[in-house]
Order: sequence, then C-alpha cells, then structure tokens
Amino acid sequence: METQVEPPGATPPPGALARAIAWSKAKVRWATDWALGARETHTSVDVGFRIADRDKRVAASVLAGGVAYRFFFWLLALSLLISGALGLVGGSRVQDSLRDQDAGPALVEIVGEASDHSQTADW
Repeated sequence: METQVEPPGATPPPGALARAIAWSKAKVRWATDWALGARETHTSVDVGFRIADRDKRVAASVLAGGVAYRFFFWLLALSLLISGALGLVGGSRVQDSLRDQDAGPALVEIVGEASDHSQTADW
C-alpha cells in the first residue's frame, strides 16, 4: 500500500535532505493514522497502546521517586554542614541567640543539646 507523499500540484521541496524529511513525516502521519484505526478494530493493537499508556504512568512515579531521593540527600548534606557549624559555636551562645529571636523553649533546648554534642566531636 503506497501513500502519496505530497498533495497533487504541490512542488517538492528542494534538496535531497528536505525531500527525505518530508517523505518521513508523511510516512509517520500515515502510520499513526493506520495504528489508531487498527486500535479500534484489533484488540491486539489496543493492548499495545494500553501497555504504552501504563508505562508512561509508571515512569512518572519512578521519576518522582528519583526527585525525592535527591532531595533527601541534599537535606542530609545540609544537616551535616549545619551540625558541623554548630560544633564550632558554643552551645550556650546558640541557646542565647535562639532565645533572643523568641524561639520556643523546646527548640532552644534541642538545638543547644545538638550543639553541645557536636562540639565534642569538633574538627
């Protein structure tokens, strides 16, 4: 079954590469139309389309997992840098600074303890 690449009366594009691109686009259009038509009449073709749609949905969740994975490791590295920086500053100075900024007493205590613990393992 041969398809007509160009409409009647149209001038072909100049150059071999332009003609090859135009021919390829026409073939793709024909194949897409044929496959969509066959999807309605043949269940085996419809199954292939359904599998492709499912693969797209699964790939989206895998991509989201990869983004969450990277975000977690960035937060892990950031927390290590912050805890290391707290070790360079005395725990009482950190607590005083947090109290001056009206942080809650639980937060002041937790950060102060973390600073004291990280100070023992200084550089």
